[in-house]
This record gives sequence, C-alpha cells and structure tokens, in this order.
Amino acid sequence: MIRIIRIAFLLLKNMRSYSKVNKTSSESLKTYEQLRTYALEVNNHNYLKLIDVTQFIVVIQLDISSLIFSAFMSPYKWQRQIQVRHLALALYEFEDDVPKVLGKDFRKLLENISAEKRHFIRLASLRSELATLLQKHHRMLKELRNLTTAHREHDSHCMLIAIEKTDIYKIVGIANSVTIWIGEALLFLTSVSLDWKRNMENNNPTHSRAINL
Repeated sequence: MIRIIRIAFLLLKNMRSYSKVNKTSSESLKTYEQLRTYALEVNNHNYLKLIDVTQFIVVIQLDISSLIFSAFMSPYKWQRQIQVRHLALALYEFEDDVPKVLGKDFRKLLENISAEKRHFIRLASLRSELATLLQKHHRMLKELRNLTTAHREHDSHCMLIAIEKTDIYKIVGIANSVTIWIGEALLFLTSVSLDWKRNMENNNPTHSRAINL
C-alpha cells in the first residue's frame, strides 16, 4: 500500500513537472529559432553557435523530462523498465556530451562575443556542479547502459538480472537533479544571449528587433 501511494505521489509530481517543462522548453525552441533568424540577419556566426548550444541543451531537457514522465505513466512493467533504461542511457550520454559542449570551444565563443567576466565565473561553477552531480553515478550509469540498453552483454541471464535490479526511483532521482542543473544552465545561456543581443542593438540600431526570451 505504501509503495502504491509513493508511486501515485511521484506520478502526480512528475506529471505537473513534465507539463511545465514541456511547455517552457517547446516555447524556448521556438524563441531560439527566431533568434537564429535574427543572428543570420546581422551575419553573426558566433551568436549562431551560442544558439546551437542552447537548443542542444533544451532538447536534452525535453528528452529527459519525457523519459521521466513515460517511466511512470505506462501501466506495463516492461514499458516502465525500458523507459528507465533509456533514461539511464540519456543521463550517461549527457555526462559525456554536455561538458564537451560547454568546454574549451565554448569558452572561446564567450571570448569572441565579449562576454562579461561573471559569465566565465558562472560557466566554471556550472561545470563543477555537473561533475560533482554525475561523477558518483558514472559507474552505475555506464553499467546500465552496457548491460541493459546498448545490449553489449550477450548473456541474457545477466541482462535480465540487471534489468530487474534497476532502481527506478534512484534513476529518476538523478534525472530530477539533472533537470534542475539544466534549468540553471539555461538561465546562464539566456543571460549571455540577452547581453549579446543588447550589445548588438546598441552598436547596430538598424538591426534592433523586439524578441523576448
């Protein structure tokens, strides 16, 4: 009975969270498509790269929130398990991809668009927070990816044991922490974007356009 109540509570919580994230992220993708058009008009490839990075992280946010939602919504155990397995895979790939996306090339990008010092400080802080968040789960996520999702284990008995032992609450807990981090990262990227756009409009009044993030 306690387990049923716990599942119902998590389902309600994640349904509300998913609905909010899905709406916000979908609107953000549309907004950044507008900004992409603006960047093309003023012929600024650095800003286009900034938009690419932002949209990449928004897509990841949508993927993770959708997998969390699906992991609780399905009435069938195997469907819930496969959503959690793919969620573990998404988290593992996230740990590998995002530090690269926000790595050395991104720092050069910030330098090229004359970002303020506070942006570099915040970037370093975000990278440190992400490393701390995922480093302790790296081994578990890698094993789940190899054993249950990437099918690198051809011993079906070992694979089924790993699938059965996968803790949905632990994986979803990690994913929820990641979505909080993503929200902070998007606030940072939005701040950089707004600063750049403000500078562009001050320097090029003829290109001024009212686009709100």
